Amino acid sequence: MGVVVQTTFSQFKFTSIIEILEKKSKNLKIFKTICNATQERQNSAVELARNVDLMIVVGGKNSGNTNRLAEVCRDVGCMTHHIETSTELQLEWFNRVQTVGVTAGASTPDWIIKEVIETMKDFAELLAAEGQEEFKKGNVVEGQVVQVEDERAWVSFGYKTEAILNRTEISYPAPNSAKDVLKNGDEIKAVIMNHIKEDNPIYLSMTRLAKDEDWQYVIEAQEKDEPIVCKGIDAIPAGLVVTVKSLRGFIPLSQGDVHFVKSLDNLVGTEFEAKVLEIDEKKNRLVLSRRAVLEVERQAKLAEALKNITVGENYKGIVRKIMPYGAFVDIGGIEGLLHISDISWQKIKKVEDVLSVGQEIEVKLQSFDAESNKLSLSLKALTKSPWDVAEETLHVGDVITGKVVRLVAYGAFVAVNDDIQGLLHISQITKQRNAKVEDYLNRGQEVEVKIISLNKDEKKLGLALTELMESKETEEDAE
Repeated sequence: MGVVVQTTFSQFKFTSIIEILEKKSKNLKIFKTICNATQERQNSAVELARNVDLMIVVGGKNSGNTNRLAEVCRDVGCMTHHIETSTELQLEWFNRVQTVGVTAGASTPDWIIKEVIETMKDFAELLAAEGQEEFKKGNVVEGQVVQVEDERAWVSFGYKTEAILNRTEISYPAPNSAKDVLKNGDEIKAVIMNHIKEDNPIYLSMTRLAKDEDWQYVIEAQEKDEPIVCKGIDAIPAGLVVTVKSLRGFIPLSQGDVHFVKSLDNLVGTEFEAKVLEIDEKKNRLVLSRRAVLEVERQAKLAEALKNITVGENYKGIVRKIMPYGAFVDIGGIEGLLHISDISWQKIKKVEDVLSVGQEIEVKLQSFDAESNKLSLSLKALTKSPWDVAEETLHVGDVITGKVVRLVAYGAFVAVNDDIQGLLHISQITKQRNAKVEDYLNRGQEVEVKIISLNKDEKKLGLALTELMESKETEEDAE
């Protein structure tokens, strides 16, 4: 078998064909008719193509020699463009390309090759200028993870050197190891953290990019007056430290609830909604309010509940919170204040002495302020007042026994039962002028008195001794 080839045939393909034929034929005669100069040019082009990112082949499109050069370069897997003049060069061919090789057909004029080289130099300057803008501190770049260690990862992002992504810059909070969240081949987006200088490492940050995006998120939320989700991480005396995505924020104690609370430690570890009150990105300051969200919810519940409640009616409720001045009671989804003075007709020192959180009680809705949406409740209003009872059980002219509880210059106050005290005027004790009450009565002394007046509205009870008394000194003198 004989093999004849064109003088400009691809040396690479010719060698491949011969290797196949030698396996199929034992009587193979080869006459190498490829021009030595052509073969050497092709070999040089192939060697160059194996070591560059891009090949430019210069020469006529109708030249078999030049076409073969472009063909052998492509055969080794190198991106190759065949041009006749420099005007055909396109800037985008050289984007993100580090090395370029140039070869030309034997008949290509030197001046055309020089023009191509000069045009490529101009392109290199343009791309370098663009690269300075693209790869500078603060710019966002996209890249691919090429190597991962516990403390860092290396990222290829189109620059001539790879960048370092430290473990602490991957996410917030930082992972225990970069390998926990990244692997080779992962596509990432990050911010360049330092000025790029020759031979200096380049550092990237994913958390910085996340923070920039998260600041924009909270700014937009504030502009739209929309709630955002945050998580409580640390309760301090002044309030609660929270996280909002990658940001740290703060909720003052007064903004933690619709009612006064002593601490927000019950929110640590929980996620909840809050509204943005204040933003200062330069100072890394983010202030939020959970109260604003709760107030909106409370108003919605209140509006719905108000459709079903009437002032003066009684309602069953649950004690939700106890404060020094009273208790907040939930009646049908809204909370009203049960003031300490409205808990009992008798004076109490502490709300806790009478009520406990979670206790179910019945209360009367005393009033509702439409402007402030505040409900006033009463527990004692469910029972008759001591004066109502007194009006029913005590009558003018009745003679009863009471106990002296307090002495004053103009008389004594006598308790006729646990809730009612009446005034026993000095004139109803003795007819002596300029008399002193203490000369006739002692605190704790039981006396028989007659009711001479009762005014429920003014809460006054007038008493008189059934028999006028002589002073203690007069009694002693008589003895």
